[in-house]
Amino acid sequence: MTTPPQQPPYEPYGQQPPPYGQQPPYGQQPPPGYGPPPGPQGYAPPPPPGAGSQWGPSSIGIEPNISAGLGYLFGIVAIIFFFIEKQNRFVKFHTAQAILLAIAYLVLVALWFIAFTVVILGSAAGASSDVTTGNAIAGFGTILLVLCIGAVALVYLGLWIWGMVAAFSGRVVKFPLIGAIAERWAGGPVVPVYPYAPPPPAY
Repeated sequence: MTTPPQQPPYEPYGQQPPPYGQQPPYGQQPPPGYGPPPGPQGYAPPPPPGAGSQWGPSSIGIEPNISAGLGYLFGIVAIIFFFIEKQNRFVKFHTAQAILLAIAYLVLVALWFIAFTVVILGSAAGASSDVTTGNAIAGFGTILLVLCIGAVALVYLGLWIWGMVAAFSGRVVKFPLIGAIAERWAGGPVVPVYPYAPPPPAY
């Protein structure tokens, strides 16, 4: 009685092993040394972070990126969320930055109204003695103030949109000047939580 021929332990001549990372055809075993390298025992890579999951849980009960974005969209919401949020630094930072941005804009608008009043009163005083001088001062001052308030409004609108988009997207952006203050109000720098935080440096 004859026995069937044994399968040779090597790949037939001319047959190339599958490319790295690909599975061999059905019914065939991959040759030694091919395929993805095995990871550490019990290791599973972290899932891809969502828009707000890398910033940890929120005591508000809403996704952190939604809470932070709503803070830019509605000023009163920023104030409420800033005070009721107890653990999520991402939400506290963005709501604090939204509050500071609104305060800075209101202060600049108030200063503009004061400057506008001074120009009007100054032009009226000059017009009582010299009509030409008063009109020139009023015209130049009005044009300058209109350009200034227009620039302030454009800068505020750009920062407001930038901050809101970044918050809804789960990103951290620090505005000049007020960003550092918002970071202190939030309790420190905003960093991702485990397992999305970067590994500690090796010594």
